[in-house]
Amino acid sequence: MLRAFPRPTFLARRSAKHKSKEHQNANHPAAVDGPVLPSLGYATRGGEKHQVSEDRVFTSTLAATLGASSETMSVSDALTSEPEELAPEEVLVAAIFDGHGGTRCVDFVAENLSDRIGKALVKQNRRFEHLEAAIFDGFKACDDEFSRTAQSNNDNSGCCALVSFICQNQVILGWSGDCRAVFWDGSRAQQLTTDHRPSEPSEHKRILDLGGSIINNRINGILSPSRCFGDFDVRMNSPEGVLISEPCVSQVNDLKDSTLRNHNSFMILATDGVWDVLSNEVACEIVARSLKVSGQNPEAASLRLVDEASRLTTDDVSVIVVTWSVVPWDVYSGISRESYMSDEGEKS
Repeated sequence: MLRAFPRPTFLARRSAKHKSKEHQNANHPAAVDGPVLPSLGYATRGGEKHQVSEDRVFTSTLAATLGASSETMSVSDALTSEPEELAPEEVLVAAIFDGHGGTRCVDFVAENLSDRIGKALVKQNRRFEHLEAAIFDGFKACDDEFSRTAQSNNDNSGCCALVSFICQNQVILGWSGDCRAVFWDGSRAQQLTTDHRPSEPSEHKRILDLGGSIINNRINGILSPSRCFGDFDVRMNSPEGVLISEPCVSQVNDLKDSTLRNHNSFMILATDGVWDVLSNEVACEIVARSLKVSGQNPEAASLRLVDEASRLTTDDVSVIVVTWSVVPWDVYSGISRESYMSDEGEKS
């Protein structure tokens, strides 16, 4: 089944104090046009390979992820060093999950991972730039909880996960497995994540150094991803540490504000149903053409990429497309441009 969801209206509140050095000049495009904000669309389709789709997609905001905690938690505690400098509503959360061997693991992780990351963030009063540590904690908490559930149910299902936190031109990624994130800057594709597979050199070395077995680029000749949640039958029949859920975490710092304003850049998050049959460049070209035709509509682009991949694979296919656009000051749900900048172009 193919599902697409409307792009969220993402015009969040902002303090007059929130301004990076790049934006402090009143002649900067942000001061003239408005802030650049992300939005997203997604689609997912079950393949003939499985009776029931084992892919899952999660989209939200950090405010919703924090849940009731966001009502009592100071914004400065979670995200910034200055009170009300950045609201949790301004942080998009987008995640892709690729299950295998059944749906119990992927359902559990999809329903709980973002919550566990949010709880770790609240507990440690971390800022946005320190979400890396909260992601590590959230992955571990989710894996520990599912481990207890799976053992009691004798369940051997598993899943890979890729979660992203997006705030304006800042992106933090955490992943375990072979779901992939790719950024298109208008002319070239940049892979933002590294697939966790036994064929990847560092993973290959890690597995062999721990005494693991790799047959046909699979752990024990069975499992293709080398990091994932669940799969306790593989873990029980492998040396300790060969199969882990520990994520890699990356903060993407080179998404330039000027690049995002050109209306040609975007980010793709997708399961391996896409990447097994389409290169990064081809996938980005498909999305770029769709965005151009659809008027920068990310859900239409997600649908298009799912369609193209599904013609070439029987696997489940899930895609999130993230785009960035300038939101004019007269429709921005926040303070006015005049309040945003002082007459001298400094922060008010």
